[in-house]
Amino acid sequence: MRAALAKQASLMGDPSIAKRDPLSSLSFSCLPSNVVQTQTSLLKHYRKRKDSAFSPTGSDGQPIRRYSDRNRELWSFGGTAGLSIKGPSVP
Repeated sequence: MRAALAKQASLMGDPSIAKRDPLSSLSFSCLPSNVVQTQTSLLKHYRKRKDSAFSPTGSDGQPIRRYSDRNRELWSFGGTAGLSIKGPSVP
């Protein structure tokens, strides 16, 4: 990654880029510092209430309840005469 920063420094004509931390993705950014500061402050602002935002999952990442609580053992199917038959299982 240091080689990539050195290449970027030569392309941009800014030797200070080569001295940045190669493990940080922000080191490869060519945005002016005021733009980075603005984006950082916006991210902090929008992150403030993220815990109170709606989420269909619980804290463990699983759905809070099942989508359907219907009993799946009872099926309804049409017979040969067009009659509806209800039974414990489909034949």
